[in-house]
Amino acid sequence: MNSPPHRANILDANLNAVGFGVVQHGDTLYAVADFARIVPRLSDGQVEAAIAKLLAARGMQTGVSSSDVRKICEMDHGSAGETKPGFVMRWQTTDLSRLPPGLEERLQTKTYHSAVVGACSGANGGSGFTTYSVAVLLY
Repeated sequence: MNSPPHRANILDANLNAVGFGVVQHGDTLYAVADFARIVPRLSDGQVEAAIAKLLAARGMQTGVSSSDVRKICEMDHGSAGETKPGFVMRWQTTDLSRLPPGLEERLQTKTYHSAVVGACSGANGGSGFTTYSVAVLLY
C-alpha cells in the first residue's frame, strides 16, 4: 500500500478479480499479483440492449436490430440491406458503459435522430478474452 501504483491497482473499483502466483527458486520465493476486470459473456441481444440504452439516454430513438445490422457489424466497411444509414460506427470493446468518442461526437451534432444497434462475435472469440463487437447505424 506504500507504493502509489500498487495502491491504485488494489483500490481500483473497476477491477474485480485478482490472481496470485508464487514460485521458489533456491531459497528465494518470488510472488506476483495480477489485478483484472472480468468481462461477462453476453449474448448479442444483451450487448445491443446495453448500447441502445446509452443511445436512448442521449435522446436517440433506437430501432430493433436485424440480421442486416448484425451483418454490418461483421463487415470491415460499407453497409448491407436496403436502407442506407447516414453514419456507421463499428468498434470492439470490453466496456459497455460508454460509447466511443467518435460516436459521441456525431451524436452531439444533433444531425441524427434514430439509431440501430447490431452486435456480432468479437475478433477474439476463441482467445479466452471477452470482447464485444458492435455496430451503430445512425439515421
